[in-house]
Amino acid sequence: MSLCYYGLAPVPGNNRVALRAPDRSADSAREEKPSVPEVRPLTPDDIPAYSAIAGYAFNGTPERIRIYLEPPFAGRMLGVFSEGKLAAALMEFPFEVWLLGRLVEAVGVATIASAPETRRSGLVRELMAGHLRRLRDEGVGLSLLYPFSFAFYERFGWSLAAQRVELKVPPAEFAAYGRRVGRMRQLIYAEKGLFQPLGGETEESAIATLDRVYEREAARFNLAARRTKEYWRNRVLQVDEGRRFAFVWEDDAGEVRGHVISRVTEEKDMAPLVVREIISTTPDGWRGLFFFLRCHESQHKHVRFVLPAGSPLLDLFGNPRIEESKVSPGVMARIVDVKRLLEARGVGGEEGGAAEGGAAEGGAASIPLRGSCLIRVHDQLASWNDGTFAVRCDGRAVTVREVKAGDTMAGTAGTAGAAGVAGAADAVGVSSETTAAPDLDIDIGILSRVAVGARSLGDILEFGLATGRPGPGLDFALSFFPARPIWHPEYY
Repeated sequence: MSLCYYGLAPVPGNNRVALRAPDRSADSAREEKPSVPEVRPLTPDDIPAYSAIAGYAFNGTPERIRIYLEPPFAGRMLGVFSEGKLAAALMEFPFEVWLLGRLVEAVGVATIASAPETRRSGLVRELMAGHLRRLRDEGVGLSLLYPFSFAFYERFGWSLAAQRVELKVPPAEFAAYGRRVGRMRQLIYAEKGLFQPLGGETEESAIATLDRVYEREAARFNLAARRTKEYWRNRVLQVDEGRRFAFVWEDDAGEVRGHVISRVTEEKDMAPLVVREIISTTPDGWRGLFFFLRCHESQHKHVRFVLPAGSPLLDLFGNPRIEESKVSPGVMARIVDVKRLLEARGVGGEEGGAAEGGAAEGGAASIPLRGSCLIRVHDQLASWNDGTFAVRCDGRAVTVREVKAGDTMAGTAGTAGAAGVAGAADAVGVSSETTAAPDLDIDIGILSRVAVGARSLGDILEFGLATGRPGPGLDFALSFFPARPIWHPEYY
């Protein structure tokens, strides 16, 4: 018998020695239970730790990273703590985005970073789950992010929502379409520490001028963000390096119909002109903007900019063999709350789902979409989405109700059987026959993709990325989830 496990002690009243188990109570008291990760908003006291973690993750210095963790660039910050120390954190930028002509609450996620010693321990998963819980409590429908790895965030339910084309074009190529029409005028000049409206404009009037043009164009696209004055200033126009220029195009009546926002980051001859945004609401505006960029050939060797994949602007250059072009992945999207998002987004339809049953783009009236379906959603990170949902559209509004697992099997005994199914289904216009099995069985990531219009449901079914049951319910779902042009010109 080993004395490592038993101690020797005298028996009271005699001199014999007895074996007894040692008292482990003190040791047990000293044994600490495994630390439970805590997810909470960061305070100013947490900024140095976040700066250090993000600096290491993004191969920068904490001092450099800290610029983006403080006003005016910082958003809301959330972190996960392990054993009292910050292990990973992220930043959130709330805004609204258009989906089928309606505005939906969304959040852009940025600067997701984890300490190297805590990686592969599930803490980022805890952080992202906490992020979704917070957004759900706030009524937010979508979470958007630019990932370091698409596969990493696909595991958590985010899915690729947009592709874009990165272009490097000699200014002379803009001559084929460009014309000297209307006039250009500079609206804003900005550099680090300086934001200067020009031509008698105030900061408020200059931003309002840009926003009027932007909103007319943005409302045509899914995922285009509505911008507040603060967002325009701090996220679109302000820079911490280089020089920012905003020019507007005016027609012969003096009305602003387009703008181009650009930046020069290098102080050298023929440095590239980087266009952040180019927009027009009229053909003459596009011609005037193209002519303006064509006039930079003696100043910049190239104009660099990004367009949505499939943009018709790609057809307007003199040489279709653009000097350098690259299709690259864009933003990822994730549904926060299935019920809230599907009720908040616009209504699809045969002609393109203008909001509230109005006219579709080009003036054609959209055909009101009416019908219903049953969708089984799988979501491992957000339990409130993991279930079956009955979706009904009356041509103007969408109603979504979760159908409990016990109610989805028609013909079972008791009140939760056939009668129970009929009651749950009829509340949203779905017949009891269609609830025997879902019309659509889909993972949250793929559902996020079709809900924002990145791909039509028909494309998804064609390649087996979801399962459909032929019938009226699936026919409705195919119309309810159309593909739409996506434009998300935001960087965070």
